[in-house]
Amino acid sequence: MHYLVNVFLLSRPLYSGFDYLCRADQPPLPGARVRVPFGSSKDNIGVIVKVSALPETGAAAPEHQLKEAELLDEDCVFGEDVFALCQYAASYYHYPLGQCFFTALPALLREGRAAQFKSLPALSVNPDFDPGILQKSELQQQLFQMLLESPKPVFNQELKDRGVSAYTLRALVKKGAAVETQRQDSPEGAWQDKDASQPLKHQGLTLNPEQQAAADAVLAASSFAVFLLNGITGSGKTEVYLQVIAGILKHGKAALVLVPEIALTPQTVERFYQRFKVPVVLMHSALSDPDRLNSYLMMKYQKAAILIGTRSALFTPIPNLGLIV
Repeated sequence: MHYLVNVFLLSRPLYSGFDYLCRADQPPLPGARVRVPFGSSKDNIGVIVKVSALPETGAAAPEHQLKEAELLDEDCVFGEDVFALCQYAASYYHYPLGQCFFTALPALLREGRAAQFKSLPALSVNPDFDPGILQKSELQQQLFQMLLESPKPVFNQELKDRGVSAYTLRALVKKGAAVETQRQDSPEGAWQDKDASQPLKHQGLTLNPEQQAAADAVLAASSFAVFLLNGITGSGKTEVYLQVIAGILKHGKAALVLVPEIALTPQTVERFYQRFKVPVVLMHSALSDPDRLNSYLMMKYQKAAILIGTRSALFTPIPNLGLIV
């Protein structure tokens, strides 16, 4: 069956959408991507913003006059809130809507690649290895423990973000403590299914009265609210953030932690991995395109509960978003 879809092209600074025919069993959803011909180019990626049935008679643009769009997604590739945000931004800043969509999408999705998890290099622990062999290297012991605690192979990029050097990775593989492999996730299985009731590895520090009052105020909010946590360096603001995030996670909500690029250090990231049992993902400019796509999809399909990222992480679809720090 054919549907009439209005499409905004990602790659061109145009202020209007264009109508195409789209063949699908069900009406395509706004926010889905299509591949369309435009001018002399046959391979342009666009986003559907409006869908309608073809009029039976008196059509302003008969079927034979419209070019056909190839549907790439079964659902909205954005979150509904991000899709609405792009439309608002285009209107407010008088900017081409297609290029707002372009900004919000990971590079591989802009190119028309499938919105599927990529297979990436990872390490898994060798369960038969004797850890006593690693006694001379504290770093290798720490990495071995990381792998031992993970139910799945750990992505190399995650280990790098946590401060593990390539030298330590190679040394562990060479000694037979770890095995190089590939890991590819699937959309099935949300983090809430197993980790919402017990999201913590340990409880953290006991808050002082001022910290506790701040955490209680944030967690008591029943609807959208903004809070400013004021304190000098070293006064314990991060501990408040961590404990508020813990309270959000126990209600099945996800958290977005925005940091400046300069602050995205292994120490910052490792603190989250050490505290929380739920999956944590990152979004920053040093990631490869496949890594960025995987982080995007991990949040979209609720396979991760915490996203740490720079400003562009705001465009990541996060269902059940409960907190932005």
